Amino acid sequence: MEATQAEAAVFPHLHAEAVTESRSLAEQYVGLAQRLGTPPRPFCFLVARDLSFVEPRPVHYPFHQLWNAYSPFRTMADRSMG
Repeated sequence: MEATQAEAAVFPHLHAEAVTESRSLAEQYVGLAQRLGTPPRPFCFLVARDLSFVEPRPVHYPFHQLWNAYSPFRTMADRSMG
């Protein structure tokens, strides 16, 4: 999941350390996020389909060179973390 700060509604569901890590990664990669889209979405998370975990990741994570510019991830519909 990529998000703006306003869209990063997962923060209440994360441990304080994960929120700090997410903010740090977003700050570090905001320049890349600005080049990738409007509005920039510097907050990136790896989210399990069943919402059992949400992990902060750098903004380049979904298309990192580890996958030779191919993303192994699939889009999923918006879901409430309820």
